[in-house]
Amino acid sequence: MKLLGIVSTLLLLAVSACSARAPAPPAADASAPSGATCAMVCARARTNGCPSAAPTRAGTSCEALCEGVQRGAAPWALDCRAVATSCAAADLCEATP
Repeated sequence: MKLLGIVSTLLLLAVSACSARAPAPPAADASAPSGATCAMVCARARTNGCPSAAPTRAGTSCEALCEGVQRGAAPWALDCRAVATSCAAADLCEATP
């Protein structure tokens, strides 16, 4: 009986660990600007206290880094990031299709 309880507990833990989902990124609201810019994204990141708002060790500003990312193969979802209410929420913006 004791073994059955242990196995049941382990099975329950395994199933619950697999079903955890990350929180959804912020939904765009009607007051959010469409066509957000890197300046808007960096301003929001500064407001939220995100490390991404600080210059890199080489001195590249958030805005310059953002512009470079936007020219790359995996650009940021600026409209989502501009309304993110936390650093974690901003990081999830590109995780949604």
